[in-house]
Amino acid sequence: MTLLLALTGSFAVIAGVSALARLVTYTAVALATLRLRSAGFPPAAFVLPFGAAIPVAATAVSLSMIGGATRDQLVAGALALAAGVVLFVCNQWNRLQTGRWAAEQMK
Repeated sequence: MTLLLALTGSFAVIAGVSALARLVTYTAVALATLRLRSAGFPPAAFVLPFGAAIPVAATAVSLSMIGGATRDQLVAGALALAAGVVLFVCNQWNRLQTGRWAAEQMK
């Protein structure tokens, strides 16, 4: 997908998709931080001040920036995500077929 964008798209579109991918990742990490702070998980080795305020603020800022993305950037990002999902599923299927999945699970 990146090669296709690089060959057919402009630098601005590629940079926008890259920024959108990073924002989605940052949002997921901020939300995971909130989940990992809940009961049922071991206590954190390092705790930032202000409790959940920092991950909540990071999520809000990331979502507001994602909301400012153009339609073309969102479509290109969704296509890149879909291509990644296809590659991931193919890799998992290949690992199951070759037996590497079972060998890795026994380590």
